[in-house]
Amino acid sequence: MMAEDEPREKKQRVERCLDGEDGDEQAEALSDDALGDPEDDVELEEEEDPALADVAVKETDVGITEYVYKDNPGFWGILRYRYSDFVVNELGADGQPVRLTNFDLPVEDTQETEPTSSQSDALLYLSEQDRAKLEELCDNPQSGSTVLLEAAAEDKEHRTRVHEAVRALFPKLESNTVTEGGLKRIVVKWLAKQRRGGRPSNERRFKKSPKEYCQCVLYKENRDTMEAVNIIAKYMRITPKRISYAGTKDKRAKTSQMISLYRVRAKQIKGLNDHWKGIKIGNFSYVTTPLRLGDLEGNQFKLVLRKLQGEDDVIRRAIESIQQRGFINYFGMQRFGTTSVATHLVGRALLRCQWEEAVNLVLKPRGNDVEALRQCRQVWGRTGNASEALQALGKRRCVEHQLLVGLARCAKTDFIGAFSNIPRNTRLMYVHAFQSYIWNRAVSKRIQLFGLEPVEGDLVRERSSEESVVYVTAENRHLFTMVDVVLPLPGYDVLYPKHEVGALFENLLREDDIDINQLKHKIKDYSLSGGYRNVVLKVDPIRWKITRYDDVEKSLVYGDWEAMESGCEEPAEDDQGPERALVMQFTLPPSSYATMALREVFKKETSSSAQREMMK
Repeated sequence: MMAEDEPREKKQRVERCLDGEDGDEQAEALSDDALGDPEDDVELEEEEDPALADVAVKETDVGITEYVYKDNPGFWGILRYRYSDFVVNELGADGQPVRLTNFDLPVEDTQETEPTSSQSDALLYLSEQDRAKLEELCDNPQSGSTVLLEAAAEDKEHRTRVHEAVRALFPKLESNTVTEGGLKRIVVKWLAKQRRGGRPSNERRFKKSPKEYCQCVLYKENRDTMEAVNIIAKYMRITPKRISYAGTKDKRAKTSQMISLYRVRAKQIKGLNDHWKGIKIGNFSYVTTPLRLGDLEGNQFKLVLRKLQGEDDVIRRAIESIQQRGFINYFGMQRFGTTSVATHLVGRALLRCQWEEAVNLVLKPRGNDVEALRQCRQVWGRTGNASEALQALGKRRCVEHQLLVGLARCAKTDFIGAFSNIPRNTRLMYVHAFQSYIWNRAVSKRIQLFGLEPVEGDLVRERSSEESVVYVTAENRHLFTMVDVVLPLPGYDVLYPKHEVGALFENLLREDDIDINQLKHKIKDYSLSGGYRNVVLKVDPIRWKITRYDDVEKSLVYGDWEAMESGCEEPAEDDQGPERALVMQFTLPPSSYATMALREVFKKETSSSAQREMMK
């Protein structure tokens, strides 16, 4: 979010990009200073507890009830049978898909003559155990502790490399060789305060160049954007705040997007590609300005519906329908989480200033927890002791970790301060989820009351300005169609329709004990200025085909990394397989959900619990 005195259109652009499949983001984003072991980040699939699966959020729970065209019967298929069935490429500011195509270094790096110690080389000289010890030392600057490294005692060349590795990976620490019992050892401790910052740093190399940002393509698999950013920051030993991006991308997918890193060399990043699972970074360049939230034109999707059942003609008519009539631009289920604790409920508690309730909702047990999180939540529920819950959580660096750290540091009843320890963008996701919940309910009621034609009192975007809206009147009604109609995201700086739906917003908020006139929150981060969202979107063009396969593990669409490895844009087709699948490719604007377009096509529930039922 931007400061209140910034231009309104810029604020709305940023709010859009904290949402949606431009964002299909998970609320369980990692913290701003994630420092856990690399292995802690490898849980690629999480199983849901069957005891809680039946209470997971459904479409009707978040206001998703209507269709544009109900006459088409729909068909049967499983969305995201595998996460690799969902491929997303960001559309850059030039409108072209962002793609990972190479790992070449920029000319600035290939011409460099100054010797540097690569962080990837440094990893070769520090064992995982040593790195874990040093990371723990970095996390406790006041402890006065030292770390004894497992270096080869009599190998001077090896000790030199270890010293260089410590300097490269842990610039706030210093290492020294000491003799103990006739043997040489390397001891590491925190730099003395007066010496910190005195060491030549990577940042100084940028002082002579205006291009202080390394811009590159981030390709990731089965990780959300903030998780990937925190993993990269951890390996680079930088704060995640030095990494910026235009929008968040879905977790259960293969996605490509641009990121920019402040004063980081491309060759340092390139060398770490072999150490990351599910993350690749390439297409490097140096630029003068960082990416900002909203610096994108949308997203390109390649999707697969497996186990396809339905007549070809029914499928064709369904796809033609969303091209000609469009789909309802609901906020999709990813916006509200996939567990029994919906994110909009946390947002509601924050807007109502129910801080303790918000804390307990984040830490409440849910069905798809990994074991460490399950234990942590149980300890919190049983004891209310943040320190004990942190011990149960171990080295995982997640939103629960950040909240528990805040609870441990703050006074016992300072839930506001504790919650503020969660990164700002994650906290904003909670309140925006509640805003989205109200919008979904309002748009369903608008369609139930007035159908799919503009009516007097509706709001529409002005043809001369995407950011300005006007009311539909008897005189101008003939100028607009349903794709022009917008509904406001509730806030203190928006207009509301001049018919029943305008009053509905106030009533919906009142049901949740929120005053529509009090959306400028006493805590600025939770203020909602509002915005406008199209009720209906058309999807055109759509490329689609029905294909066959005989192996569910076989990829039917390629992400960028598979395309690079295979040298082919798409996998070879199997015309003889017993199973059918629908493959689709289309683009959507920022913050619009591909799952909601597919819902209109096959007329089925898109919640994760419903999709699991279909797989049985």
